[in-house]
Amino acid sequence: MRRVRFNCVMRALAAAWLVGGAGAAALAHQGAAGPAGAARGRGGAGANAVEPAGFRVVMIDGALAARSVRLLSLEERSATILDEQQRRRQIDRREILGLIVPVPGPEESVPRVAPAEVAPGLVALAAGERFTGDVAESEAPAETLLWNHGVFGRMSAPLDAVRGLARPGAARALREGVTGGGGAAATDTVHLTNGDRLEGFLVALGPVVKFESDGAELELPLERLAAARLSTPAELPAGSWIWMSDGSVARVARATIDPAGRVSLTLAGGQAVSVEWWQVRGLLSDASRLRALASLEVVSQGAGAGGGAGRRFVPPMEVVEEADEEPDPHGVVGAALGILDVRLPGPMTVTWALPTGASRVAFTAELEAGFEPWGDCELVVRDGETEVARKRLHGGQPSAEIAVDVRGAALTVAVEAGRFGPIRDRVFLRRGMVLAGGGE
Repeated sequence: MRRVRFNCVMRALAAAWLVGGAGAAALAHQGAAGPAGAARGRGGAGANAVEPAGFRVVMIDGALAARSVRLLSLEERSATILDEQQRRRQIDRREILGLIVPVPGPEESVPRVAPAEVAPGLVALAAGERFTGDVAESEAPAETLLWNHGVFGRMSAPLDAVRGLARPGAARALREGVTGGGGAAATDTVHLTNGDRLEGFLVALGPVVKFESDGAELELPLERLAAARLSTPAELPAGSWIWMSDGSVARVARATIDPAGRVSLTLAGGQAVSVEWWQVRGLLSDASRLRALASLEVVSQGAGAGGGAGRRFVPPMEVVEEADEEPDPHGVVGAALGILDVRLPGPMTVTWALPTGASRVAFTAELEAGFEPWGDCELVVRDGETEVARKRLHGGQPSAEIAVDVRGAALTVAVEAGRFGPIRDRVFLRRGMVLAGGGE
């Protein structure tokens, strides 16, 4: 039974997949792929969505340098691009850590589909995978979730691999609560459509939801379920991943893109599917090597030596998604590659714990819009106790690229007030990335 989840979840993830890929993709393919979903202005099918000259991507290399290029094709071992000087080049795929596909601009011929009025359902798995869709209304095997996805079709996962799920139309706060991060809960929790909340043990999830609470087993029809959060612990992601425009995030065993912009995917569970390039938001070659700064543990924050010193109140840092020209009103579609921005709302000091083997950190420091004329500050970066970068941000230079090698166990970023004091010294750390050692 799943009551021993904390001791056996790794064994379940390695052995219980219905289709291969031990410990990789918990949701296994159960049928033919359905029609491709639509989100963020990229959805819908259309034969005229292909650009013969490739499409725009932000390519992140092994030094964490981000370059805007046009991707012409992506093969097993190489990528063909047009670089910034419009030169055709072939690059070894081992040199590419990640690819981010920006939201297509007006000059790019892709279908424009408005976001759905009702938020889609969403399931989050222990390894970090997320899939939009809904619980299948058919009887599932014991201890198993059946899930319908718009692209991957019918999928399945052991309940031991599920962190949480929200059904279509669930309130945004509920959805973010059950599919977000944080430590494992002590018990399972289900939220009902009438607002009731139950704690206990989720026995079965299908047309009938079976839930044990206070020593009694309850049976509820699926339509009464709004969301569920299970006590499954999270795992550190590893391997290659893909971010889809509908908000799905999946581990992949293979991903190639042909010159026509068709993306061929093999998920880690073995199932294969093809999608158009504008249905993809990002590809990550190895999640254990490229980590988002915003995802790291915050050791401390507040007033410190220089950054925020002397201030009576220092607001906490915020993790935010970069403004998008076509924002997702339902909050389902997250940042490509999971790289969120960090907002420092004034002079302050923040220290993050670096992952084992971290060797480089890169981000763009940028004064928040509307800083004129008072915004003027020093941004200081420390590797442990050693200062490795210092940049002044002001009207003449409101942003600065930071890319530094690190050796310590902690990274500290401080915003120090400049000549006008703390007024409007609000700084974003854009696309913060950490090059890790490939495992902890």
